[in-house]
Amino acid sequence: MHKLQRGNDMDRITTRFFTGIEIERSPAYSLQTLFVVGAQPIAEILELAHEHGVEHIYLGANNSYSNEIDYNETISDLIANGYVVTLDYPITAHDHLLANLYESIWSNENFIAMLSCKVSNIKRIPCLTIKIDDQFNGTNNGVWCFSPDEVLSAANFTAWEEYEADIKIS
Repeated sequence: MHKLQRGNDMDRITTRFFTGIEIERSPAYSLQTLFVVGAQPIAEILELAHEHGVEHIYLGANNSYSNEIDYNETISDLIANGYVVTLDYPITAHDHLLANLYESIWSNENFIAMLSCKVSNIKRIPCLTIKIDDQFNGTNNGVWCFSPDEVLSAANFTAWEEYEADIKIS
């Protein structure tokens, strides 16, 4: 086992599992977590989760989400085994997941959908407005617009240095 080094491409390529405290400000904040990179066998996930005493399992770690992976069985099994489960996915995959992930997962209080919106140099654009919109089908009751300042508060921020405590286990 060794500490993951941010920016180390070899770690990113070879890491399948790592563990640490959840530091991102989600409902799983501060839980001991098993981070899972890519598609891994459920039996191995459960074995490592038990071995490392985790309460939370984070799927899609290291930007490894793929529309080619069926997450239904994995998420359902992990929740059935008592774990809180996060699925980290890009905004471009949201509609795919809405159509393909079981409703029982979406409605489960132990499932955290981590919708990742990648925005480079966000503080560089003084008049940027972030808009949460709909697809012309009326599933939302309107739109929400806000400035980055409304989101970029210290209470919502996780510095890159905070990730250095994660430990690669496989």
